[in-house]
Amino acid sequence: MSREAILKENFARQLTSLRKARNMSQEELVNALKEASNQEIDITRSALASYENQKSLPRLDVFNAIARFFDTSMDAMLETEAGAPKRPEQPSGADMDELFTTLNLRLSELQRQSDYYQRECEYYKSEYEKAIRRSDKPADPTKEESRADFLRRMYNYPYWQEQFRTFLNDAEFEVFYGVQNNQTKAQLAERLALDPAEVENIFNRAKEKVLDYFNK
Repeated sequence: MSREAILKENFARQLTSLRKARNMSQEELVNALKEASNQEIDITRSALASYENQKSLPRLDVFNAIARFFDTSMDAMLETEAGAPKRPEQPSGADMDELFTTLNLRLSELQRQSDYYQRECEYYKSEYEKAIRRSDKPADPTKEESRADFLRRMYNYPYWQEQFRTFLNDAEFEVFYGVQNNQTKAQLAERLALDPAEVENIFNRAKEKVLDYFNK
């Protein structure tokens, strides 16, 4: 049982016991609390019921008003009937060892994934920069792939698709990757039920966002 659940249980038990000891209904207690605080305490019968049903704990000002009304302390209202606070069970040494082992394994896996994506990011950014530097020269297909071919291959790599999804909306993503996969804008307009001019605008917006991403 969590710490919060234990506090709710203890408070509910103490509050219900104190209220019934004075032969008060929930409504009567709510009215008495408001009267004792000169109507400064914001409390309702449904709120009081939620305390006694272990669904919530009161705000500090309400908590303090309840404790004062019953001439007790807030700490006492969080104790068990025996007078000692109920504590969550502590895990054994073996359980802790197993927990730490599991956490270490997960952290190691996350670190490996992070290192992998970092290397991929650096590699493709490097390749992109090379493509930009040679973009002014006529491409010779027999010697090296053209800038367009390189970008098409790079953009379709799963890593970059995941990155682009973070800043392209659905329409921009569909149009951008449709163009990268040799779909004409007319085909995309038909498939997405859009005007060809709108497809052109969407593609230009997506392209600018992608370029801005690499120029950061």
